[in-house]
Amino acid sequence: MVTDKVSYSECVGCSACANICPKGIISIKQNNEGFEVPMINCSECIQCGLCEKVCPGLNTIVEGDYPKKGYVVKSNELAVRRNSSSGGVFFELAKQIIKQEGKVVGAIFNEENAVVHYIATFSDDIAKLRQSKYVQSRKGKIFSEIKSELEKGTAVMFVGTPCEVAALKLFLVKNYENLFTCDFICKGAASPKIYEVYLKELEKKYKSKAKIVNFREKSLGWSNYSIKIVFENGSVYKKDRYHDWYLRGYIEENLFLRKSCSACKFKGNNRFSDITLADFWGVGKVKRKWDDDLGTSLVITNTAKGEQMLEGISDEIFDEQVPLDIALKGNSTYYDSIIPSPHRDSFFVDIDHNLFSETVKQYAYKGFPAEMKREVRNKLHWIVRKGRILISKIDFQ
Repeated sequence: MVTDKVSYSECVGCSACANICPKGIISIKQNNEGFEVPMINCSECIQCGLCEKVCPGLNTIVEGDYPKKGYVVKSNELAVRRNSSSGGVFFELAKQIIKQEGKVVGAIFNEENAVVHYIATFSDDIAKLRQSKYVQSRKGKIFSEIKSELEKGTAVMFVGTPCEVAALKLFLVKNYENLFTCDFICKGAASPKIYEVYLKELEKKYKSKAKIVNFREKSLGWSNYSIKIVFENGSVYKKDRYHDWYLRGYIEENLFLRKSCSACKFKGNNRFSDITLADFWGVGKVKRKWDDDLGTSLVITNTAKGEQMLEGISDEIFDEQVPLDIALKGNSTYYDSIIPSPHRDSFFVDIDHNLFSETVKQYAYKGFPAEMKREVRNKLHWIVRKGRILISKIDFQ
């Protein structure tokens, strides 16, 4: 059985084993770090081995050697870009699938603001799937539901981490022409428990339940994004990635990521989606005019189907091919796994006894000089951005 062969440090939390078990004896539970892991009722196990066959920690997928291509891409609609984490490509792809009476599967915030995978059927649902969620999602029985839709002939687009895409393909066994897959350049999966503790601390401070969570609010610009939380009482919390303790712990310090993310098997070319999506960080160094700080996407087509997907939205986007080595200069996590904080294990012990903000501050605080550098950089960024906006409004005629 899979729990005998895969340690916690290798488990990616995909839930494929629970979806495939014919006896239904594999349940998914949170461990003490808040990550989902499989639990097997061994007394009822029939030793069929299916859970081992679908585990991405144990298996590899043989894919074709289609030449990968990189593109700079952004939606033609400014409103789409403003409401997307980067350039709005996911929205345009999802819209195309829905037009074909297909379904789009990705992560949403549910009514409790937990992150779960969800099947979108209508165009109004796409908004729930947009934007980055910096916390690992609960998958539940989503793979089984996807298979059911595929067997009915429904077009399905699945969006997930590279390991989730690999798990889905292992679960499905055969290739489906009506399945379209997107992964993204993934830093790593953050603990749902830590996210919940963080949110509860803010809800206590603002004396209200959180209503809307946005990890990538862009009013200060795409490159200086903020987390914004709107509460039911109308209060608003907003801080940029350097001053919010959750974003600091996740992005800057690697404090509360899943253990398997430090030795990820799905880096570089070892990914099995049709399309890889990402922010095109450093796009202005390739061509200055491509960076208006509203968000620009990097798209990597990994298969012929991926090329067809991009071609299918050509009327809705600006796109231009860019050599992959240049396109990926600002995305080191395409190739490399994260290096976990040396304080990771201590953090997970201390979080059970202390406030979230105090615990992160203990392990992540860099001191006054670093804070000053960031303040100066942010002020300069704001001045430059305002200058660009003013210049764009000048009539030179």
